[in-house]
Amino acid sequence: MARRKEASAAPYHHGNLRQALVEAAVATESEMGIGGLTLREVARRVGVSHAAAYRHFAGRDALIRAVADEGFAKLDAVLAAVPVEHWQPHDRLLQLAAAYVRFALEDRPHFRLMFALQPPGAHPEAEPDERMRTVRAHFAAAVEAAQTAGLLAPRNPDRLAAVLWAQVHGLATLALAGALTGAMGEMTEPEYAKWACNLAAVGVGAFVFGSRPTGAGSAWTGG
Repeated sequence: MARRKEASAAPYHHGNLRQALVEAAVATESEMGIGGLTLREVARRVGVSHAAAYRHFAGRDALIRAVADEGFAKLDAVLAAVPVEHWQPHDRLLQLAAAYVRFALEDRPHFRLMFALQPPGAHPEAEPDERMRTVRAHFAAAVEAAQTAGLLAPRNPDRLAAVLWAQVHGLATLALAGALTGAMGEMTEPEYAKWACNLAAVGVGAFVFGSRPTGAGSAWTGG
């Protein structure tokens, strides 16, 4: 009995099995898409039993959330690395937009899985989870700096940040889906990042200064 307990307590020969499963999930999504991402397939790639994978993840969704957590942590680091000092506030906004799109294009599996699952009980009016709130905070801080410098009107900075993020995220998502192929020519990743900068500038400018459609609420102009 003592020997049996000792054997069951021994660590997996893979080392950190949980992290190995997360890395295998990223590779599986990259090769097979989210449709091919199953706990059984990931366990097979790592070389462990299906039951061993279940000791770390209750199911496929739990595994995807772990990959998403890792992706959000990476994105947070990328956005935090955009210099704050010695930059014009407007340039900081554009650099955040470019950094976001570069991350999406360079780490596609993480980016796709970060937004693959809707939080339990989420609805359109719900507050974003903490991971998404952190991403938006990077854009909001840059908006506030631009407002302090007099480059943006003193509208609600969180709403401006949401518009900026939506513009940039939309471009990144469409680029990954191949929806822009042909419409924008054979663009390189740096060129997509440049387009993100331009789109962000237009989006925020239109939000602050653009005309409001007939019947639109005050949110259209950030009121």
